[in-house]
Amino acid sequence: MSTKRSNGQNRQSPIDISTSKAIQSPEKCSPLLIRFNHGDCVEVTVNEEGCWKVSARLHSTSVIRGSHLTGTYRLLQFHAHWGGSEHTIDGKRFDGEIHFVYWNTRYFAPDEACKKSDGLAVLGVLIEKGAPNQEFGVLLKYIEESNKTRKAVKIPITFDPMRLVPKSGLTRYFTYLGGLTTPPFSECVVWTVMQTPITFSEAQLKTLSTMTDENWRECQRLHARKVYSTKAV
Repeated sequence: MSTKRSNGQNRQSPIDISTSKAIQSPEKCSPLLIRFNHGDCVEVTVNEEGCWKVSARLHSTSVIRGSHLTGTYRLLQFHAHWGGSEHTIDGKRFDGEIHFVYWNTRYFAPDEACKKSDGLAVLGVLIEKGAPNQEFGVLLKYIEESNKTRKAVKIPITFDPMRLVPKSGLTRYFTYLGGLTTPPFSECVVWTVMQTPITFSEAQLKTLSTMTDENWRECQRLHARKVYSTKAV
């Protein structure tokens, strides 16, 4: 767990989301449009700290759109945090959290987008212990292989990330302006955190914990920011 607090910055992430203070705004929070195209997710890598990342191909056509987003955002990569979620809801920490990272195509390249206040959109999907997620079970085999070899491992074209996203989350989510939860903690992210968690089995979570016990950052101060919600929770 990183316990690093913000150093004078005022839109750091993650945060604790207070449902009673979230502003219900159907206009700002229209139903999400999320499209994953087969073959866009090409490989998974596990780094020296035991954290995995699935990378999208350079010209990915998998996108996310919504009324709170300033354009069309293209999938860059996705990864997970476990041993605890990064975002909490009313103080409740879940068992983990997946982050789908997209970049704003108005800025022509991901590196340029990271320099802008709305350059990235990150979709956060909370995880709780329960039934196994079959699609993650498929991915987990390749994660384990990469963890053993410390090399990038190709994943099959049939892999479907949409099965890691709760359907109800398209119309039930929170959004706020924040930043990356890993170094350099750049304040360039429009966050979308789905209200409905998905489930991983105890065995799936235990497999992740063998790679590293936990890899989440503590909640940061909200300061003057506002959190918006699709509907009352």
